[in-house]
Amino acid sequence: MVAAGQLHAEIPLSGSVVSRRVSLLSSKVDGSVAEMLVEAGDEVSAGAPLVRLDRVMAEIELSSAQSRADEARARLKEAGRQRDETQRLVNSKHIAKSALEEARAAVEINTAAVQRLRAEVRGYQETLSRHEVTAPFDGVVSRKLVEVGQWVETSTALLELVAIRRLRVDVQVPQHYFAQIGPGTPVTMRLDSLPGRVFDAAVTRKIPVGHTSARTFPVHIELANDERLIAPGMSARVRLRLNQAAESLLLPRDAVIKGPDGSESVWVLAEEDGVETANRIDVKTGLAARDLVEVTAEALAVGDRVVVRGNEILRPGQPVRVTETLRLPF
Repeated sequence: MVAAGQLHAEIPLSGSVVSRRVSLLSSKVDGSVAEMLVEAGDEVSAGAPLVRLDRVMAEIELSSAQSRADEARARLKEAGRQRDETQRLVNSKHIAKSALEEARAAVEINTAAVQRLRAEVRGYQETLSRHEVTAPFDGVVSRKLVEVGQWVETSTALLELVAIRRLRVDVQVPQHYFAQIGPGTPVTMRLDSLPGRVFDAAVTRKIPVGHTSARTFPVHIELANDERLIAPGMSARVRLRLNQAAESLLLPRDAVIKGPDGSESVWVLAEEDGVETANRIDVKTGLAARDLVEVTAEALAVGDRVVVRGNEILRPGQPVRVTETLRLPF
């Protein structure tokens, strides 16, 4: 039966699950690996320690710098005491004012020395902290690339960290549909690894730079992975649901017959003198989704009954017998 309704065009595409963040981690200083705190497959939180380098020399240098800073603070304290004593002697006119200027200069010199050594201590503290590599984000250690005892430089990759809490599905969209897709476009997905599950999502980003050979454009779809059932590298079957079309006449796909010349037609039932006959009507099809197709035809109206099975062998005006009536799913 012909019905009126709104149809959405759906584009079936293939995609791949990827991580939104993948990082090859390295240390900020050269050194020997003292501890590997994780193994491949471990899930870690942001800030968790992953690798520690040998820090003995860094600790010695920090301790030495702290001692120099303590010494400078002691000299500054003594210089301040001498300045105050000189000030009292000048006030009582026991010594010349030039001695006070010299004492004040000594305080300033020692103050600068304390500030310089404090900066040195902070620098050694930072160097010491850089002997530990921490996770920059939540993720899973996918590869461990070094072992304890190995000498590494700042350019040496120590391990690979992959974010898995929220993943992304990348699909390539043909240029014909690019303008009809944007952030928020509804998506349904099935993963080959989880055949019984359907995931509802939406387009989060489209990239307006395409591949010149294939004429396709990347589209990103983010997907929550709280259950940890999805992993980067899995394949996905994606259906993008385009913008809703205006209300139109809808038919089952099987009702439309395509001729060798490209023509399209349907067989409409009519009752004449108590006899059901079939009459052929030319139509033009539009959007198609699931088992339905959008059609336009002046001679077709809502409620008309069309032949779905056995329509390939009908002739105009031929009597027919209806054995089953199908209704559209809405």
